[in-house]
Amino acid sequence: MKPQPPGLARPFSTYSIENATRSALVNQGVRTSHDILGLAVDSNDAQKVAKLSINGFASTSALVALQVARAARSENRAVAITCSSKSVDAILGGGGFTIGHVTELCGPPALGKSQFSMQLCVNVQLAVIEGGANGEAVYIDTEGSFSVERVAAMAEAVIKVRSAKNSESSEISDDEKLDVMLSRIHVYRIHNHLDQVKLLEQLEEVVKMNPRIKLIVLDSIAFHLRQGFDDMALRTRILTGSAQILRQIAGLGICVIVVNQMTTRILKVGNQDVSTLVPALGE
Repeated sequence: MKPQPPGLARPFSTYSIENATRSALVNQGVRTSHDILGLAVDSNDAQKVAKLSINGFASTSALVALQVARAARSENRAVAITCSSKSVDAILGGGGFTIGHVTELCGPPALGKSQFSMQLCVNVQLAVIEGGANGEAVYIDTEGSFSVERVAAMAEAVIKVRSAKNSESSEISDDEKLDVMLSRIHVYRIHNHLDQVKLLEQLEEVVKMNPRIKLIVLDSIAFHLRQGFDDMALRTRILTGSAQILRQIAGLGICVIVVNQMTTRILKVGNQDVSTLVPALGE
């Protein structure tokens, strides 16, 4: 058993440190001063810290500072949300959907885009080491595709897998764990393009009020801008403005998934008209 350092453990909430650094520590299971003193340090880090001291010895605080800075930089670069499929994760670069990027998820109807997105809302809650971001999700539902029953089934499956891996008994029941996971998915039902524009304009403030939000799903972006929407100029402005807002939000360290339908477009190839499937985006 590792001996505990002297003194009372001080929680990180009492320290004045940057949010990115705090998030990196929490995701590594570090929540108190005693936790951070137990961090493993590689030889390269030790050599760098040694140079900070005239006598060739570094204080624990200096060593920790270097380790924390490296963890924060690494987290900002590498955190991704797993798709629960090694094959799909590999296509996306090995880890899944990366934090800080906007990704368009498009395909024909009934392909499973909404189900895929709902699974991400569950997976984002996993610890970083498990393929998540230790965060919460916002699901903007424009089509009525979000299913609480389906998401609950996905969450229950995750809970069972985690319970099987952890042989220690838990003070929290599986039902309570399920309630917690569902409470971390914030669903907004959108009924028209005006509601959609208004919510997107308020979304950055929503995210800043809840820094645990690490995933935003817009399912789908073009639904209210297709059939019966005759003002092409307005539609273009809405889509352009929406894209700009979503990029800004992704820059806050959030994974943004934009679901889109496919539409058939006729292209002129030589003397022939050829049909091809392209993302709708209101077309």
